[in-house]
Amino acid sequence: MKAAAAVIQTLSTDKIEDILNKKPVTITVDGTSVSLDGDKVVVERIEKEDLKVVNDGTLTVGLETKITDALKKEGYVRDLVRGIQTLRKDSGFEITDRISLEVSGDASLKDAFEMFKEFISSETLATKAEWKEQLSKGTVIEADDAKWSASITKA
Repeated sequence: MKAAAAVIQTLSTDKIEDILNKKPVTITVDGTSVSLDGDKVVVERIEKEDLKVVNDGTLTVGLETKITDALKKEGYVRDLVRGIQTLRKDSGFEITDRISLEVSGDASLKDAFEMFKEFISSETLATKAEWKEQLSKGTVIEADDAKWSASITKA
């Protein structure tokens, strides 16, 4: 049995697919030919932690669901950009108006701002984007479990 298990573990993906589709696959164990099919072999699929897998016929897609620090910061920034775009609209700015932007928040948001400052400026048409430790007058923009404070003026 151990010898057969060792041979089965070396089977190609195509051979395993054949077994799953009830097609017989022949292996050699200690000089003896053995025919395997879906009735004789149990194939278990075990997903790795933080990996979601979906199968549809011959197509398999795996999606890593672990949120890294960089990904979390990018999410914060995308929420900031969305909030600034809403603030631009609510302020009556034209779609092509350039702005000056001041932003504040906690330390993790400051890191995110510094990491994605060019992206923020590009997406919001900010000619100037500055981090302030505190804004006296700003609009709160929620970002998951954090809150930005942002202030815009026409440039």
